[in-house]
Amino acid sequence: MEKLTSADIKWIRSMHDKSGRKESGCFIIEGHKLVKEAIQQERFELVLIVANSGITDELSVNTSCPIKHCSPNEMQRISSLKNSSDILAVLRIPTQVSPIIKHRVICLDNIQDPGNLGTIIRIADWFGITSIIASEQTADCYNPKTIQATMGSIFRVSISYCNLTEILKDLKTPIYGAVMDGSSIQEMTMEPEGVLVIGNEGKGISEELMPYLSHRISIPRTGGAESLNAAVACGILVAKWNRL
Repeated sequence: MEKLTSADIKWIRSMHDKSGRKESGCFIIEGHKLVKEAIQQERFELVLIVANSGITDELSVNTSCPIKHCSPNEMQRISSLKNSSDILAVLRIPTQVSPIIKHRVICLDNIQDPGNLGTIIRIADWFGITSIIASEQTADCYNPKTIQATMGSIFRVSISYCNLTEILKDLKTPIYGAVMDGSSIQEMTMEPEGVLVIGNEGKGISEELMPYLSHRISIPRTGGAESLNAAVACGILVAKWNRL
């Protein structure tokens, strides 16, 4: 079994940043659950697995991907987590394909927090939504924090980054936009197919997208909270949508 080298450590650490991921064309995942799912899925190419020496033999039975072993100290150096796991993998970022708008699609307008993005990806997966389109300013779906928050859903939900105006302006299906002053979701029926737009955490949906919303919807407030977290709001709205 090969040992992790200094060059490997530098290369993997570069993927903590978006520029490094773009240059390498790869991203990292950490933890037994994510690596196990990565081995079983076919959408992403496994490039390298790094593990503490005690578990590398077990892995070699399940994958043909190169495996290198490292010490706990080396694992901490390459990990993006405060408390590193004992296994990490490098996957290749797939070539982005043009977004296909069919069935139910979540549209993300400038979501900035990687954790929110990861949670929304996980919500989509839970409710069987397999496609998300995101503005080019939305957080990187391959950010380590996003990956951890998806809990494996990144392998089942496709995310396409694009100019949302160009996508939404020609759509014939309903476009639902989550806004503070929209129609209550308790008093309306959402169509079984369409697009749900979730706006930026602080500013909401961009002004340039507002003209393309066919339905402005909101979640009724009965308490004193000023607003809902973007991922929480998305979960409530998709749950409503899913009851059709």
